[in-house]
Amino acid sequence: PSKDEAKLYYHGLASHPRLVARSSTQVWQGPRMSESSDDDSSDPLDIKWLGPLRNPLLKRFWKGTSPLRGQILDAVKTTSVTAIDLLGIELNGKYQDTLMISVVSGTLSREDGHPIAMQCKTILENHGISDVTCEIRES
Repeated sequence: PSKDEAKLYYHGLASHPRLVARSSTQVWQGPRMSESSDDDSSDPLDIKWLGPLRNPLLKRFWKGTSPLRGQILDAVKTTSVTAIDLLGIELNGKYQDTLMISVVSGTLSREDGHPIAMQCKTILENHGISDVTCEIRES
């Protein structure tokens, strides 16, 4: 991601995490801001919200005896992972199930993170899960 995308990708989340890498090929567009008539500030129109994972297959594989979880853990073993979360991200009424990998701030470059995000996406697809994106963020 560009510097702006890394900084603003999670605009609206209270923790203000930085994006390291993502598997999605959608072109990122920065958050739109409303015009304020009373002062010089503006309010964001595009705010991301976190929600529960909706994909039942991923839930079942993650909690069950499938090798999926072990394969994901192997894919990220060279990074300073602080958490792996399965959640949904909503933006402007669109909901995207996401495998969210959190790493220690400053320990993973975008150049090194992107292949990891893509490997995790491939692992999911190899298990028949094609509608989940993978993202790596600093915690």
